[in-house]
Amino acid sequence: MCIRDRNIGLYPGDVEAGKKFYKQECASCHGRDGYGDDKQHIPQLAGQYSLYLLKQVENIRTAERFHDDPDDAAIFREYTDTEIAAMLAYLATLDD
Repeated sequence: MCIRDRNIGLYPGDVEAGKKFYKQECASCHGRDGYGDDKQHIPQLAGQYSLYLLKQVENIRTAERFHDDPDDAAIFREYTDTEIAAMLAYLATLDD
């Protein structure tokens, strides 16, 4: 596949580390394929623009956006920027 054929551009980060992080922290709700669960109102992450997802993570960290639990803002602040970048790099590959 040519890079021009991608819907979502690659995001700088360690894709393999992001895959591990995603599977550990996100997949149980958002699904191993990142497509969420409409019936449970769990949003799709795969195919979303990386900068949009980054903005949502920042909004969760500052409690401007509710995630799943009010305590999630503190949990998201514990994730490093490197972990988040790696997760975004991995998610950007899921729309291939």
